[in-house]
Amino acid sequence: MSPTQKAAQSVDRVLTSRPTVCHIVGFGDSSVDYILRFWITDPTGGLTNIRGNVFLALWDAFAANNISIPFPQREVKLLDPE
Repeated sequence: MSPTQKAAQSVDRVLTSRPTVCHIVGFGDSSVDYILRFWITDPTGGLTNIRGNVFLALWDAFAANNISIPFPQREVKLLDPE
């Protein structure tokens, strides 16, 4: 099981009896894009808050595994108007 899957399953409302699945769906300029699918015990309890809790668990897992999120660097050159 990947650190991403473990992080999702560490959240209280995420079911551990159903497998968490992570699929890479693309590569961006400074990213690896993936979909993380997980089952929760009580969808009537809200979806936004569980997403937030899973995102925080992922953030902690990235930090624990020395994974940083790259941000694109831009260079701006001012041209002489003459």
